[in-house]
Amino acid sequence: MSAALTLRRLEEAGVRLSVDGEILRLRGQQPEPALLAEAKARKAELIRLVAGREAEEIEEREAIQAEAMVGRPGPEHRRQVEGLIASALQRPPSWADAASCPAPGSYCGCCGRFDAKPSGRWWRERENPSGWCCWSCHPPVHLQADEVVEVRT
Repeated sequence: MSAALTLRRLEEAGVRLSVDGEILRLRGQQPEPALLAEAKARKAELIRLVAGREAEEIEEREAIQAEAMVGRPGPEHRRQVEGLIASALQRPPSWADAASCPAPGSYCGCCGRFDAKPSGRWWRERENPSGWCCWSCHPPVHLQADEVVEVRT
């Protein structure tokens, strides 16, 4: 009987084999005594078979990982995208379009660029709005609290 057949019989019996250097490890089900004796007699051949199979599995995993990495953007691309997102969220300290509400994450391009965590607090008039303003740069001190619409991003 060949070592490949012994390996197949062991696996069919529920035995999982692995190699650690020159040690053949058997896990799972306990093989019947005759099969265990056969495995001991073919130990060197079984080590070569299992080690070769493990090496093939490692190569296959590495190939799959390498294939998955193809087309993924590198760190420089990710930094550029993050910069674009940050600039898209930057708003001027005030703008005239009252219908253009600040988006979640928006921050003031004037005072927010120096803050570690910009406040993202905006306001406009409740009646006849003339546009949006940064709460820090242009606070609504001339208006009563009920005359202001506030948005926090």
